[in-house]
Amino acid sequence: MSEEQHNSQPPSTRATTLRVAVLMMPGQVPLDLIGPLQVLQCADRLSIDVQVRYIGPKMAMQWLGPLTLSGIDPLPEQLPTQDLLLIPGQYRNSLEP
Repeated sequence: MSEEQHNSQPPSTRATTLRVAVLMMPGQVPLDLIGPLQVLQCADRLSIDVQVRYIGPKMAMQWLGPLTLSGIDPLPEQLPTQDLLLIPGQYRNSLEP
């Protein structure tokens, strides 16, 4: 099956769905976010429907100078059932509460 044929498959015909919540915090190491997202994208191309949700204390954050990341959902009181919680590495030794 070609990649185009596979990507056109509706999620319901895929083997499984993997729900991922990504914790977006100031001071993230970009490679620690992008590397795992690349792996998830590859899984999505194969046979797993990957649904990624970004959560954090702010709806947008400055990232790598002038770059701003947005579309971040507020931190929930409690996480819904997720298959995976991705917490990228930080430049800081500690996080502010």
